[in-house]
Amino acid sequence: MKPYKDPEVYKQLQMVAECILSFSPKEQPWTNSIWMEDARWNEPYLDDWSRTEQGFLLEIRYGQPSMLWTPWGQWAFGGAGCGDWRPIFPKVVKRLGLTRWRPMEETDGVARGPWYGVHKIDDLELAEPKLPEFTLVYPQASEIRAAWERFTGLPLSEQ
Repeated sequence: MKPYKDPEVYKQLQMVAECILSFSPKEQPWTNSIWMEDARWNEPYLDDWSRTEQGFLLEIRYGQPSMLWTPWGQWAFGGAGCGDWRPIFPKVVKRLGLTRWRPMEETDGVARGPWYGVHKIDDLELAEPKLPEFTLVYPQASEIRAAWERFTGLPLSEQ
């Protein structure tokens, strides 16, 4: 079964997001603490360059672990935020078994990354992250969209 059609992979994706968001208070504190908005309502960006063939990649965006590359495409599960994640990031690394995948990149003054492979959620082993081989034949966006809609029960907007 293709990972984007597998309900167990979708469940694991939600567990990864929940694990990361668990380090952030639900409400924005007005202290020197970290905070990241829960934006799991966001739809994945159905593109081919940030989609995995299997597994998940965690992208650090603006200093926050808020973006996942998935079999459905790039998913911004974390929204606005504040604070410095560096002191608690080792705890995230340990719980998710993160390994450095790619270093930070800067393009036109925008820093993206680094990227980390997500290998586990506590004791649950996950599929090894893998990017698709370069090909001009990708699953149809409509096929990926239908699988996401089946798992969420919500229609996915046309992108």
